[in-house]
Order: sequence, then structure tokens, then C-alpha cells
Amino acid sequence: MPRAARYSLPALRDLRRQLQYAPAETRQRQMNAAEALVAEVDPETTYPDDFVLWRITGYRRDSAANPVTFPGDRLLGDLVTLVQEISDSLHLEPNERAGGAVPVEAAAEALGVSLRTLQRYRRLGLLCHVIDFPDGRRLGCFATSLDQFRAREPVRVRSAASFTRLAEADRRAIVSEARELKARGIEALGRVASMLAERHERSPETVRLVLRRHDAQAERPVFRARPVFGARSKRLAERAWRLGVPLSRIAERIGRSEPAVHRHILVWRRDLLAALTLDWIDLPTFAHPEAEEVILAAPSACRRLERLFRGGDAVAVLEFVPGEAPDEESVDAMLAAFNLLKCRAAERIRALSGRNAATAEAVDEAETDLRWAALLKHRLVVLHLPIAWRRIEAQGGQPMLRRVADEIAMLVPLAVRILAATVERA
Repeated sequence: MPRAARYSLPALRDLRRQLQYAPAETRQRQMNAAEALVAEVDPETTYPDDFVLWRITGYRRDSAANPVTFPGDRLLGDLVTLVQEISDSLHLEPNERAGGAVPVEAAAEALGVSLRTLQRYRRLGLLCHVIDFPDGRRLGCFATSLDQFRAREPVRVRSAASFTRLAEADRRAIVSEARELKARGIEALGRVASMLAERHERSPETVRLVLRRHDAQAERPVFRARPVFGARSKRLAERAWRLGVPLSRIAERIGRSEPAVHRHILVWRRDLLAALTLDWIDLPTFAHPEAEEVILAAPSACRRLERLFRGGDAVAVLEFVPGEAPDEESVDAMLAAFNLLKCRAAERIRALSGRNAATAEAVDEAETDLRWAALLKHRLVVLHLPIAWRRIEAQGGQPMLRRVADEIAMLVPLAVRILAATVERA
């Protein structure tokens, strides 16, 4: 799946994580509820967390002694993010709502603003969804969402739209002033665009677009052609994406368009998947038509899968270990799901090799299966650590925590590696 979105409110981030394996109808229902709440949120008001979660999920929890409140402006941005993320897990059609839907580029044009301004509008409550358009799956806006935002921010939308169209004289002035700034040693397009944006009361994105369109057709372009998207830029893009840097910032840093960076990241992720060697036990039950629905819905296969430790202090690892051995039925269910997920991921990875097959959705699905399998493996290792400890203690004649730190630091990683290898073969 794509890198995780940044939520400013932990409660909504936790809610999104809980919805990851929920049925599609539950996700659809809670997405609709979040959209309805967006229409009511006042940025200047604070909202109790139990009220917000009740409005989305329909469940009331016991009131806390010290209830947490959400600032309305931050809640608005997080609700928009939540709606988009849930929509990405569904299959929404453009014509399923009155008025249909358009891609975000057309939505920006409909509002009379730039794409960058439209992104700012999202923090103010403009809802966007991942939609299955006839020519591909991408981010878009339903007409109902655009109408709702126009009604919510009429003055802002009219003001922004009035500045959108540039007269030819304004375009020539921008190009001429850009040449002057460049002659004075200001080489960066982004900086020039920002300076001219203030002079002409336009957005930097609008000025940048004017200059790029001019340079694409001019015999004497103002700025040099963008650098080749070489190995160094690609490594930088990959590293930044892993760290959660937005694609827009990566694109600006390396001098490439956002779509170009998106395409490279997508191909790079596909190649990483293709380089994996996956082994699994092909159980007879996998051939059953409802195998995925039944095996992956087992409670032990989809609950309590959070990581309890990530290495580090070996003594700290011991503190996370459960005191009792796992029950056999739960272990069998987890092993079945673990192997089924690896099998399904391998099939999805093979399908990525076809022409135009490496869509963001297809790569996300393969990565999600592997992450889910990794969480199951982690859980299986944790559940079996007590058995490993008892055997080590029986052979050594003393409890693990009475050993010297150096011995613990050696034995704990060794036990984890052995158990991990055993899970792969089980």
C-alpha cells in the first residue's frame, strides 16, 4: 500500500488502522459518515473525541475522565485524509453520485484555481476520492463534493478564481522579469516563481506554469532544460519516499514533474517486489473457492498483529514475551493465513510483469499482503518465545533474566532467528 498518510490526530490514525481489514461495506459506511461530518465541522470549534468517533463508527464508548478534544481545523484536514484513504480501499465509480466525478486536474479548472491551491483547499474541507475512471484509477472529485465546498467557502473560491486567468501582457511581463532575475544570478525556477508571484499577486505555481510553457516553445528559453532523471536523482527520490516526504517536494527538489517521480517510484517498488524469493506451503484448502474469505477472516489471523518489538535491547524483548504458550488452533489458523498471503502475493507480483500492469493499486495489493504476512510471522515468533526460553533455561540451569547482559544479547537474537526460520518451514 502507499506510504502512510500523516494524521495530526492519533485517534483518527488508529481508526484508519482498525479499518484496514474491515469488510468493504463497513469501510463504505464509515467513509460516508466521515464525509457527512466534514460538512458540519467548524474550524473555530473544538470537538470531543468520543463524539467524533461516534459520528463515524456509530458506537459510543464510556466517557473518559479527561476527554480529549479536537481543534476543528485539524479535524477537518484529518477527516479529508481519512475519506481519501478509505476510498483507496474501495472501488468507486464516477457515476455513482449525482453529477458524476472528474479528476483533480479538471476539478481545479472547475474551481478556477491551480492544482496547488486545490491541495490547500483539501485542508479546508474539499473532499477527494480515489475513483475508477474509464482511463484509469486516480484521485478525483465528485460534483457533489465540489458543490459542497463552493457553498462552504464561497468568498475564497470566487477570490481565487478571479486571479486565475492571465492576460497575454501579464504573461510577457512575467517572462521578461524572469529573464532579468536570472541575469542577476537567481537561477532557480522555484525562487524566481516565488518572487514574481508576490509582484503579480499570483500563486507561485501559476507563475511556474507560465514560464515552463514559454520555455517549451521558445527558441531562447529562460531556464535550462530540466536535468536528466539519473541514478543519483532516483536514489534520492527513493530514499525520500521511504521517509514519507510528499511527492511534490521530491519532484521540486530533483527538478522533475510529480507524475515522473510517481512513475519511477512505482516501477522501483515493482522491481523490489520482483526481486523477492517467496516460499510457502501450498495447503489443499487454498484451492477452495472461499479460501481467502475464510482463512484470512480467522480472528487470530487479523487481530492483535501489532509489532511488539523491533529488536534493540534484548532484555526489553524478554519483557514483551507472553507468559503462556499459544493454543494450537490459533497457531494453525495463523500459519494457514501466513502461507496463503505469501502465495497470493507471489501471484500478484507475477501479474505485475505484464505491460501497463504495474498500477499503484496492483503494487499496493502485493505490498499489503507481504506486510500482513510479516505481522503474522512476528506474532508467531512472539507466541513461541516462551518455549524457546524454557529450553534455554533448562539447558543453562537458570532463568534468562539472571544471565549476564552479554549472554542475553547473544541468546535472544539467536532464538528469534531460529523461530523465524521455523515459522517459514512450518
